[in-house]
Amino acid sequence: MSNCRIHENFEADFEKVLFDEEELQGIVHKISEEIKQDHRGEEIVLVVILKGSFIFAADLIRKLFPVCYVRVEFMQVSSYGDGAKSSGELKLFLDIKPKAVKGKKVIVIDDVVDTALTLSKIKKRIESLGAQQVQICALLDKEEAHKIDIQIEYKGKSILNEFVTGYGLDFGQKYRNCPYVGVLKKEVYEK
Repeated sequence: MSNCRIHENFEADFEKVLFDEEELQGIVHKISEEIKQDHRGEEIVLVVILKGSFIFAADLIRKLFPVCYVRVEFMQVSSYGDGAKSSGELKLFLDIKPKAVKGKKVIVIDDVVDTALTLSKIKKRIESLGAQQVQICALLDKEEAHKIDIQIEYKGKSILNEFVTGYGLDFGQKYRNCPYVGVLKKEVYEK
């Protein structure tokens, strides 16, 4: 059980809102236009990293229609557990089948790039399964937190190294249903 407080108004747990609903849709639109320009008329496999990126991915996938033929696969990995910092260790809970990506152009869809270690391992895993091309798409990027260099072909916004939740991102499985992305107050996650 996480240390998250239970009360009527979860908005009180946020220090500030980084991106409201309208701003998020603008970010998704920008990314979708970049993908459509690069992959017009092509079949692409979107590998959605669960659970944090499912809302972002759903919005993005709809915006790619009818320009790109999209197949969707899911991977569930964790390097956070219920904490606020990445452990750097990748735990794989749901993997993709090799035939889903072999010989295909793949775009990995992630919510936020933190250390970049997890995404690097995911990219190597997909490449080892025989993908023709593996690109990275991330809603948010904490560039100053990167421990390794990684190319993010489709990036929404760069943010400071703050703990963000909402729009699919969570803390202890909470706040995913928040319609905006905000910074949690430290007292919420540092107990």
